[in-house]
Amino acid sequence: MERKINTFIFDCFGVVCDSVLSNWYKDKIVKRGLKDENLKNVFEQFDLGKLTEEDIITYFLKYEGINSTREELREEIDSYLKLDEVLADAIMKLKEKGFKTVLLSNANAAFFHRKIYTTYP
Repeated sequence: MERKINTFIFDCFGVVCDSVLSNWYKDKIVKRGLKDENLKNVFEQFDLGKLTEEDIITYFLKYEGINSTREELREEIDSYLKLDEVLADAIMKLKEKGFKTVLLSNANAAFFHRKIYTTYP
């Protein structure tokens, strides 16, 4: 029996897009010589849906040297969204050829509604 591929599934962060939170952390915290031993656990809880985006913002606001408002910090973190343009073009070509495409992520919905869906409809 011949199998026909009709759907392609792509992971969002780390594949189609850079990892927004990790890249912000590396750029703003690690480059200053600081390290958060608990961050891996925090990210795991966030990925599991046990922490919200607001929880993450609150957590990061406690870092030494972060003097932003909640909204400023959210915008700063959002600015780390970098799309792999080559892969995005390939996905669009697949869609144009009639393939179904799916963007898969365990990230929370707030970011997608605010940033992904408005930027990449």
